[in-house]
Amino acid sequence: MAFAYQDNTWYRLVVQADAGQNIRLSLNNDAGVELIGRTLSHGALVYASGFELVLSQAMGLPTSPRPVDVAVDFARLSIPEPNSAALLVLGGIVCWVRGRKGIQQG
Repeated sequence: MAFAYQDNTWYRLVVQADAGQNIRLSLNNDAGVELIGRTLSHGALVYASGFELVLSQAMGLPTSPRPVDVAVDFARLSIPEPNSAALLVLGGIVCWVRGRKGIQQG
């Protein structure tokens, strides 16, 4: 995906996937405004066993007479907290399983 990167500029790579939805990849400016993006044709469930995200530094000579240096300053993983309905369902399942175990043991 072509993009006109600017010198001395911060960018944010955002990988977002809500349950049951396709994965959205975005390159945002430092204020969080999407500059370019792409939605994949699959959701996060295809990565049930996990995935690796590799960040690297590249250095080379562009068509102009100066070197190119691209680096990662820091990386942060943000996972949103589940909503209250999801926690309520999970709590109900835990109580049901514990109750079933008590019945089976008694």
